[in-house]
Amino acid sequence: MTNSSSPIPVPTPIVELEEDTNSSSSSKRSLVYQFFTYKSSRYYCNYCPSKNNFSDKSTSTLWRHVNNHHPKIVAETQKQEEKISEMDKFVISNQKENFSQKGYRKRLIRWVVNNNQPFNVTENSEFQDMMTFIRPGMYIPSADTV
Repeated sequence: MTNSSSPIPVPTPIVELEEDTNSSSSSKRSLVYQFFTYKSSRYYCNYCPSKNNFSDKSTSTLWRHVNNHHPKIVAETQKQEEKISEMDKFVISNQKENFSQKGYRKRLIRWVVNNNQPFNVTENSEFQDMMTFIRPGMYIPSADTV
């Protein structure tokens, strides 16, 4: 018997059928379809030795089967999906916006206002040196433009 604290490996499918290429199951969006193989208008459970099959097109019947007969596999799969979802959110939230003069100007104005900088800070040679170091050839607006 396995230790209850160790992760439950997702077993390899028992039923290995060639997928029906004429079916529309490849366009199915429900996650339940990953537990089944579609062949000749029927869904076959990938994990049942009894080769259960379902003709019902409702995902409710398929979910009921996997939740009743394979709850550990479902739980492990959901954990993996949650981890992937968390990674996707992290990647999306950390994607940097491409540089644009408009975006730069907006942030420059926000920085000047929020930090009580004088408008002529943009004409300071050290400020200009820092900005052109970060992005060579960048247009730095004058105090009148800010």
